[in-house]
Amino acid sequence: MYNYKSISFCVLLVALFGCAVEASVSLHIFSGSSVWWVAVQPQGDQAGTAKIEMHDSRSSTFTTMQSNPSWGYYSYSSPSERGFTAPLTFRLTSKSGAQITVTVSTLVPDAVVDSGSSYSGSATSAPTARPPTSPTTKPTTAPTTVPTSQPTTKPPTAPTTKPTTAPTAAPTAKPTAKPTTAPTTKPTSSSSSGSATDACAIVSTSTEPVQLLVPLYVYPGAAWDSLVNVASKVKIVAIINPNSGPLATVDSTYSTYMTKLHNAGIEMVGYVYTSYGARAMSAVQADIDTYASKYPLVTGIFFDEGANDAGHVSWYTQAYNYVMGKSGYNRVIINPGVVPDQGYLNAATNIVIYENYASSLSGTSFPSWVKCAPNTAQKSGWQYKFSGIVHTADASSQASYISTLHNLGVGLVYITDGAGGCCTYNTLTSYFAAEASAVQSLNGK
Repeated sequence: MYNYKSISFCVLLVALFGCAVEASVSLHIFSGSSVWWVAVQPQGDQAGTAKIEMHDSRSSTFTTMQSNPSWGYYSYSSPSERGFTAPLTFRLTSKSGAQITVTVSTLVPDAVVDSGSSYSGSATSAPTARPPTSPTTKPTTAPTTVPTSQPTTKPPTAPTTKPTTAPTAAPTAKPTAKPTTAPTTKPTSSSSSGSATDACAIVSTSTEPVQLLVPLYVYPGAAWDSLVNVASKVKIVAIINPNSGPLATVDSTYSTYMTKLHNAGIEMVGYVYTSYGARAMSAVQADIDTYASKYPLVTGIFFDEGANDAGHVSWYTQAYNYVMGKSGYNRVIINPGVVPDQGYLNAATNIVIYENYASSLSGTSFPSWVKCAPNTAQKSGWQYKFSGIVHTADASSQASYISTLHNLGVGLVYITDGAGGCCTYNTLTSYFAAEASAVQSLNGK
């Protein structure tokens, strides 16, 4: 992600036309907003906004959005609400008590919706949408806590990510060789009984080394160097996310650092949000095409905002086939953040089955088909089909979280002290070097 300088619309008008007109207040809808969550930032308000409330089309009762001092306001939809339904209505209240109401007919990421009014009354008219003036820090991923029971069918209304997202280990013997990539061959069917249980007894998943799946949503620099510095200790798969997806014009710094990661043996996958299967397939394919043409060192795709119900398996299978049809692409990761319908095994090489608070990991269990392959032939590498991400985790306990996930059958892990909410992955975890060492120790190296 990039650093942007905030420029008020009013100052811009003065610079262009030499006249001081009062700008209307508008809302920047973040590229990370989706049917399940929405984040906005007021613009042209001269820092006068004290509160923002919202409701969707199913209710006329406003609820107060949560405030983040770094960038704006956000709200989550509860599982019982089945996501937000457009149009969405926002009510902005100033510090003096003045109010402005803004209605958004369609949730379009990175749009700016103009109210046509200022807190003091009418203002100079402006277009209904214009390029956003982005804050210094903005959310770049989907919410890190996925609704605990997503609906079987999602509302037809579509739209967006980021950080919100966001999207969610002890060997008994050292392997003779460390796998370089997750297997790309998937089973046509799986079972949680019979031969699957026998396979668990015959071949223990703990004989295979744990890998790190790192949401690298920060601009290239020191955090990227941190990955390079530990690459000799542990296999790393890094999720590259230039701007809630790819940018058509690649920053030269990105190219330089991606080369550094590649030379260190770090695999890179490109971030693409899917809006729980509601995003247009053409838009998803366009993002994949951009990675394939502009980011030649990327070798797979990370689908964030992954659905988990059986009804969307065919959608993700189509997306999977499109990715695997790209030359050099061998990995597709889907992030529902919870255990999805078993059919997703045929639509991904890896599934993030846990993305949640550290406090929620205790007592977590997964169905038998996570730890038990359908047969002994597929047992080798089976754990690399599953990832787990634990956030809001303190440094003293991170090694135990890695071990717990691995014992549950998870092969790729990431533990972070990033707090749950909009911006969990805006920084690399502060104890990344120690985390890599903990994984190395569990792998018996």
